[in-house]
Amino acid sequence: MPIETQYNIDGVGTVIVNKLTLREIYDLFARQDEDDTPTKPGPDLMLGLLFPDHGGLDDLALFTDISADQAMNLPPDAIDQVMVVVKRENPHFFALLERLGELSGAHKPPPVSAPPPSA
Repeated sequence: MPIETQYNIDGVGTVIVNKLTLREIYDLFARQDEDDTPTKPGPDLMLGLLFPDHGGLDDLALFTDISADQAMNLPPDAIDQVMVVVKRENPHFFALLERLGELSGAHKPPPVSAPPPSA
């Protein structure tokens, strides 16, 4: 059963924000593993670049009743306001993403300009 909260957000209006259940989080990561394809250029990539901490249009649609098309017509500060409440409603999910990001970053090679490690 979905857990939804309504918020009135300036410049957007009433937005329904979904609080993900454990099942939805597991299913989301299972689908991500199955669909591990390279990111294609387009609006979703652009939103990800504009808002690196927010994800793409699909993520916004997952957490809210805002469609990808509606999101394209919102100013960036409205997206920020929406994501503030999305993160407030889903703190465990976003903490998980942060930890996963730290883990994946821990295994990156050092930058080319870095001095070689001492023996």
